[in-house]
Amino acid sequence: MLAFLNDTLVPMEEARVPVMDRGFLYGDAVFETMAVYEGRPFRLDRHLARLVEACRAVSISLPCSADMMEQRILRTIEANRLENGLVRFSLTRGRSTRGLDTRGCSDPTFLVLCFPPKPPPASLRRGGATVEVSSWRRIPSRCLPSGAKTANYLNNILAFREAAERGAQEALMLTLDDEVAEGTVSNFFFVRKGLLLTPPLDLGILPGITRLVVLEAAERLGIVVRECRFRLEDLAAFDEAFYTNSNVVMMPAGVIDEYRFQVPGVVTQALQKEVARLILEEAGHCWAFDGSS
Repeated sequence: MLAFLNDTLVPMEEARVPVMDRGFLYGDAVFETMAVYEGRPFRLDRHLARLVEACRAVSISLPCSADMMEQRILRTIEANRLENGLVRFSLTRGRSTRGLDTRGCSDPTFLVLCFPPKPPPASLRRGGATVEVSSWRRIPSRCLPSGAKTANYLNNILAFREAAERGAQEALMLTLDDEVAEGTVSNFFFVRKGLLLTPPLDLGILPGITRLVVLEAAERLGIVVRECRFRLEDLAAFDEAFYTNSNVVMMPAGVIDEYRFQVPGVVTQALQKEVARLILEEAGHCWAFDGSS
């Protein structure tokens, strides 16, 4: 695979960043990950807009226009002949002297990486994923901008590591006030008596692109959506659960700690079909649902 590093396409194994780059030293960077279907990045405009907003939120200067970044991303996809898969693009604050002072930073690093598709197995969709409630809490937006995907992902890494060690596929993170927030790499949805419930953005969660696709699909199906706050014990009254991101798109959750949910759930199945239809209309294919049993 080829990587696009600043202004050049290079073999991924030969891509290098300076040791004094703040992205390497401190995770002082922002990034986005998106799906590619039939050679086209899905909703690239929204991912770029979120990256630009993240840069504004953490005061990282853009080295070029969003249009130029788009051209570099498309060039990388074309150079790798990536028909279906994932693209990750990131931007660091650049190089500086040692320490936290960001004044005088120069030469930001813009990196684009391509990866082959890795859809989850169909058997996992049929049986539902196992989710563990993490002991690590979601960092509140008053401590770090929740809408920015920053490269310092240690909070999420620790939560996912804890869940994986217990045999789970994802972790559900709570806020400091014990409210249900989001997953380590996903947004969560729940169904109760036909209503679709999801935590609101003002809780300090990431405004996921796939989350928005699900909300659009729900509107097309006439499913009532409520963005509301709830606690872990409220899950006992919910019928279905699933989580979303660019890789799995929609993954039913069969178990979240001691709480069990219907799999396959009627509402979840209807939404999954409509989401797949919506992606097909825009992109012509949806490899996330191609997993083998």
